[in-house]
Amino acid sequence: MTLTRGLRRILYALAALAVVIAAVIIGAPHAARALTIHYLSTQGVTATIDAVDVNLFTGRIEYRNARGETDAGDGFEIGRLAVSIDYPPLLSKRISLSRFALEEATIDIRRTADNNLRVAGVPVTGGGSSDGGGGWGFALHRLTVDGLALHYRQPEIGDQPAIDREIVFDQSGARDLVTWQTDNTVSVDADMTVGEGRIGLEGRVVPFGDELSAQFEIETNALRLELLSPVARRGGLKTFTGRLDAEQRVDLRYRADSGLDMDVEGEAEWRDSRLALGDGVTAASRQADWSGRVTMRLMRADGEPGSIETDGRLDTADLDLQAGGSSGLEADSAHWQGSTRTTLTADGTRAGLDGTLSGQNMSLTSGSDTRLHADRFDNRGTTRIDMATAEGAPGRITTDSALDATGLDIRGPAGFSLRQPQAHWQGTSTTTFAAAGPRIETDGRLTAGESTLSASGGTRVESPGFEWQGTTATTLAAEATTVDSDGRLQADALTLAVGDSLTIDGTNLDWQGTTHTVADSQATRVETDGTLSSADFAFRVPESGDFTAATLDWHGDFSLDMAALTARRARGRVIASEARTSIAGADLAITSQRIVFNGEYAEQPVGDALRLSVDGDVDGHEFAVMNTAIDAAWASMLQGYAKRLTIDGLDDIALESLETSGLRLLGDTNTDVAVLEAVTGTARRFRLTDLTHYRLADLDIKETDIHLRRDDGGMGVISEFFGGGTSDETGGDGDPEAGADSGPGSTFALDHLGVSGPRIQFHDVSVTPDVALSGANINFVLENLDTGQTDNRARYRLALDVGAYGHLDSRGEVSPMGRGGLDMEADAWLRSLALPPLSGYMNAALGRRIAGGVADGTLSIDATNGELDGNLDTTLANFRLAEDGGQATEIAFGIDMDTALALVRGQDDLINFETAILGDVSNPYFSIRNLVREAILAGLRTALTSDYSPVGLLNRAKNAMMDLTRSLASRPVIFVSGKHYVQSEDRPYLARLAQAMREDTSIELTVTGHAVPGDRDGMALFHGEEVDVQNALDLRELARLRGEAVRDYLAARNVNPDRITTREPVVERSEEARPRATFTISGN
Repeated sequence: MTLTRGLRRILYALAALAVVIAAVIIGAPHAARALTIHYLSTQGVTATIDAVDVNLFTGRIEYRNARGETDAGDGFEIGRLAVSIDYPPLLSKRISLSRFALEEATIDIRRTADNNLRVAGVPVTGGGSSDGGGGWGFALHRLTVDGLALHYRQPEIGDQPAIDREIVFDQSGARDLVTWQTDNTVSVDADMTVGEGRIGLEGRVVPFGDELSAQFEIETNALRLELLSPVARRGGLKTFTGRLDAEQRVDLRYRADSGLDMDVEGEAEWRDSRLALGDGVTAASRQADWSGRVTMRLMRADGEPGSIETDGRLDTADLDLQAGGSSGLEADSAHWQGSTRTTLTADGTRAGLDGTLSGQNMSLTSGSDTRLHADRFDNRGTTRIDMATAEGAPGRITTDSALDATGLDIRGPAGFSLRQPQAHWQGTSTTTFAAAGPRIETDGRLTAGESTLSASGGTRVESPGFEWQGTTATTLAAEATTVDSDGRLQADALTLAVGDSLTIDGTNLDWQGTTHTVADSQATRVETDGTLSSADFAFRVPESGDFTAATLDWHGDFSLDMAALTARRARGRVIASEARTSIAGADLAITSQRIVFNGEYAEQPVGDALRLSVDGDVDGHEFAVMNTAIDAAWASMLQGYAKRLTIDGLDDIALESLETSGLRLLGDTNTDVAVLEAVTGTARRFRLTDLTHYRLADLDIKETDIHLRRDDGGMGVISEFFGGGTSDETGGDGDPEAGADSGPGSTFALDHLGVSGPRIQFHDVSVTPDVALSGANINFVLENLDTGQTDNRARYRLALDVGAYGHLDSRGEVSPMGRGGLDMEADAWLRSLALPPLSGYMNAALGRRIAGGVADGTLSIDATNGELDGNLDTTLANFRLAEDGGQATEIAFGIDMDTALALVRGQDDLINFETAILGDVSNPYFSIRNLVREAILAGLRTALTSDYSPVGLLNRAKNAMMDLTRSLASRPVIFVSGKHYVQSEDRPYLARLAQAMREDTSIELTVTGHAVPGDRDGMALFHGEEVDVQNALDLRELARLRGEAVRDYLAARNVNPDRITTREPVVERSEEARPRATFTISGN
């Protein structure tokens, strides 16, 4: 067959094309191998490829046993790499791979010191053309990876340590990756091994739209968290280590204009984990179990801070959180249930928590000397944590929660500590971690069991249980701890102790107000302003004394400075019941059933000691000053009010006035009576200086009952109070040392003393029978007493009714501190003293008792330099001795007492005598035995020389006849000017009048007392020489007393007082009128 030339040409062309195609098919694998090796060599990689299989018709390329290595030692080894290419239209600008398979491969990924990345030895440069590759597209329909090992290495860069890790992918793959489809969903399935750990991942990814999104499930087993360090560092983490087992569902979305959003939900278990942030915040835990959801908002393009939110449960063991070394939190175990929100900003980390947090052996520290520890705690509520990274900016923790804690132990600077075995808190708190020290602010309610607080200077506060409600602010600085509070504190009991210098105790304590406390290494200072109530209150200062009260209420401000000396200051009002104050080193205590103090009190340092100062008013009920040695009251009062009590150190104590009711002085230890009892007492302008000089302007004691008791030990309770008795009044000689000055040089000044009252009682049980005397209508006035002035002469006046009809008056002047001894001038007048009550003294002196009789007398006594010179003029009327069974008492000249009395008595039944009082004030020459003896001898002398002589008998008969011829009513009784006692010359007349009225019971007597202008001279001691309104009143009173003196004189001599009437007193104006009392007699 012959071919045409054209046909031959076509045949030659086809043959040539077949040869070319055959050459291409046969040479393609070699060309692909050569091109690949050439490209790698241009990148610095020396590569070898054992086999390349290329099928141009099917688009399949496969490499086997390819290896490559750089001079730096990184490279790759690939067992099998297969690619299947789809042939899209030539002008479509798309590359489509139907399959990409990589098996048994090892690829090195290395980041160099200059932060360049090399993958399989080939540098990877960032960036690309701005047109996105000229519009080219890429599609991969199926990716399979099995036995792929990625070996990542990185040298030490800055403060980041070197990294050398390997990740192995087994049976992993992806499907349907198409870059030109923005909504294309890529399925991913991966099984990775990292060291001993494993990561399994399955899900979907949308990688090429404006929003990158992914949803997948991830499972990790024994994953070492160090793998995440490169990624974590990009997120602000510095260190992230540990082992993770987790099953999580992840939903991730990323947009360049909004940032990264990721939700993670599932369970995770960390073991031996540690996390460190770039701002110095670290977290470590031996074990942490999480179950819940985590939502992250990171990489915000608009500058907003990133955030991480959680909602779930976390259990940890051996938890350790630290904030830059300035603060930390440690716990053996902790449990969290709730939600959190953490915000990561450029200037710090902020976290918010809402849920329940509990733990055991939790310790919160701040600095080197602030620590909070709890054996167990349970917190329910919200918490906000701000950890600042800027230099000098404070961190802050804010809570609003309920907290229960056991084994609470708080320690701070300057020795501050607080221990509470059990506590419950409900409220808000803010803790600020500043450079100067943490500050804790609270507002809520705290209930605690047994608590102990300690501070510098040995300060200690203890309570078995308390409840607090209010606000507090505590600053724990290195130089001092400061605590401010405003609220209410209620405690079952409370003890405040400052070393050995001060102790305050109370039960059922209720405090409401503000406090300010500063404690440093030198002292603790406390300032308060509010109200306090307490039961069983005790304020004890060992060097000064104790104050106790059954109940106490305080309103005011109080400050306490506890340093080398414990200073205190208070201003306000205190009300106490069953209060008692004892003085250290003294047998003295002050008690009050109820006391109110309103004013200021302070003990402030002056030199090396504290100086006491007081300024205020005191109101007391059932108030007493006790002698604790004998358990009796020096003074007590039913009610007392002290105005303006001021103390300026113990060397200056003053009182403006004291008003009392129900006053008692020198309480008896054997009975319920006191030496002095008064309805009212008033003292004005008292001052004590140097604890030795006493001055009182006025002291008035009214409605007084005085009780005196004498026994073998002395003057009864007076002896117990003053430590000694009095001289024996029944003996002739006294103790020459009695009355000697044993004082420490104290001086007493009294401008005016007035004592008035209805009664005085004296009971002497040292003799037989007992002596019991009673008096009434006491009126005693003392003026101008000053023991510190040697030439001072005090004036006194005494008026006293004794017994039923007796009366005693005395006036005079006394200088107790004269240069040579006691100086005095005194006069006394006694009328109608009943003698039978004095039988005990007669029996002790002479062995006889008195059956009847009354005494009248005058005493005039002077003392110069302590030497006595006095005279006692006495008249005894109706004097009778009791029958003694025939006993005879010899008096003188062999005459017994009964015979002597019969001789001296006479018709008028009177015995007159005088006796001297000599010696000195410490040993006066005067006794009852001498007095009776002198009386009898004087009477005998008069009787033997006068009455029983012929002249005496005639004279007495003449006088009797003359008296019988005169009317008894015609003779007045004359008195001494200014006095109302019966003179001795009128006593026989009144004795006969009494005798006549006893014999004739029909006689009745009317007595009128008269006062005259001349009486004013005798009364000038207190009212001056002029007759004024006051003197006129005194004259009328004097006239009344004169009438009563006559009535009482007769009544004391057994005349029925109902038969004696006293008329209205008469004040005469005539200068010639005599002071007198006149009579009118009626009857048969």
